[in-house]
Amino acid sequence: VSIGKGGYIASGSVITESVPDDALAFGRARQRTLPGKGKELRERFASISAARKKG
Repeated sequence: VSIGKGGYIASGSVITESVPDDALAFGRARQRTLPGKGKELRERFASISAARKKG
């Protein structure tokens, strides 16, 4: 991956292809929302933390 002379990269971008001279490149992953997954992870982490405290 290379950035050409005068090329710009938009902040927060993850660039996976070369950018030609004088071009503007931007790349961001599409947001995905997984309902209920936050609660599932929080409960899993709490369980792991409690197990560690018990020794």
